[in-house]
Amino acid sequence: MNILVIGGSNIDIYGLIPGPLKMKDSNLGKIYTSPGGVGRNILENLARLQLKPRFVTAIGNDHNGHDLINQLTALGVETQTLIVEKQITPTYLAVLDSERDMLIAVNDMDTLKSLDVRFLKETPTVAKWIKEAECIVTDTNLDATVLAYLADEVKKPLYVDAISSTKAMKLMPLLNHIMVLKCSRREAEALAGISVSSQSIEKIGRAILDKGVGELFLTDGANGSYCFKGKTITHHRAFPVEVVSTSGAGDAFFSGVIYAKAHNWDALKYGSAAAKLTLQSPLTNSPLLSPQALSQILIENGEK
Repeated sequence: MNILVIGGSNIDIYGLIPGPLKMKDSNLGKIYTSPGGVGRNILENLARLQLKPRFVTAIGNDHNGHDLINQLTALGVETQTLIVEKQITPTYLAVLDSERDMLIAVNDMDTLKSLDVRFLKETPTVAKWIKEAECIVTDTNLDATVLAYLADEVKKPLYVDAISSTKAMKLMPLLNHIMVLKCSRREAEALAGISVSSQSIEKIGRAILDKGVGELFLTDGANGSYCFKGKTITHHRAFPVEVVSTSGAGDAFFSGVIYAKAHNWDALKYGSAAAKLTLQSPLTNSPLLSPQALSQILIENGEK
């Protein structure tokens, strides 16, 4: 499958607080960094799964940005990068609790606004890649006008990661153009217009399909994941895992889904296996991810 990923690249900075959070005070903990950005995370995972995706993104003209691109080049990824002067590379700062769940985060993605429709249309290599792509994978860090262009004009199968309940709202007028949508439960509730969390997962998923989405993959933490397509609802349990960090697990899940769909395999199985592997890593993207690693997880859990 010829896959083109268009999305965000950023540097992730994490602060881990092992004890109780002290507001308006300095907290003892650990700080570490990792390459990030939902589009870039999916891209790296797909490259590790040997799908040879291409990537279009925007960075600042700084050390972090050039490092991000060099890392992708080392993975053999073809990249078309818009370098934005006088802007920093998009940066995500998160504070994690002792369970490594996010307490609060700040994201500075202004640089990505420069990746506009004009850049996609008038950059010869990018225009060529869009024409050649069998599917386009993107995220809601992109400007709404770019998402509308990809949905309304490009006419290629569109795979979208909703990212957050706030950013997902950019998709509301585009849902009937999205072939595959990945959401967390919270994001799905926002798109479905359901604010009561006690509503069944089936009702939430159906509400989104009724808005025109072709296929919905919905993750619900320890409760596992769901696929909604037509009149069919499929559930897959979450694999047992000792969580090191939740960061990047949703992106890995979507990458596993795309990998499986490229081979006509069970998407929920492979998405769940990719998420498990990433939950075991302190990094946003597990360097251990590979086709063999996913197969081994499925074998160990009696699913292959």
